Amino acid sequence: MRQDVLNQLLYFIIAILIIGSIGTWLPQVFYLIDEKPLELKSLSQTLTAYYIAIIVVSCTDLVVKIIKSTRIKNKIGKILLVTLIGMIAVLFFAINCFVLWKYNTEVIYFIIIGIIAAYILWWIANWNSVNLNAEDTLGGDPS
Repeated sequence: MRQDVLNQLLYFIIAILIIGSIGTWLPQVFYLIDEKPLELKSLSQTLTAYYIAIIVVSCTDLVVKIIKSTRIKNKIGKILLVTLIGMIAVLFFAINCFVLWKYNTEVIYFIIIGIIAAYILWWIANWNSVNLNAEDTLGGDPS
């Protein structure tokens, strides 16, 4: 496996999956420590905020990549397309989740779809990015 792909994979696992999701799983750990039942609504809300944040950041990364690599006449259309995709994704999943929270607790299917879509968009936005390095995420080389 190439070093840059390995760096991206490690960055994804460390920064996105573990550190980035700490706000979703840490409260559930506290519920278990306090011997309280897990709250599905709280978990649903934190997971929704998690994948929406990934979608928004990924769309922003795509816009920055477009600005740096495309001629001016092609930039506006591509930026509008990425912005539109991000807005539609966020609004679609947010509206569905809020409607389902109000009327039904079976919201987990939409959340899973949202998380998968967010991860795919993150990989599209960051494929072959030279800025991602797991070593830097962990504080860099101490020597």
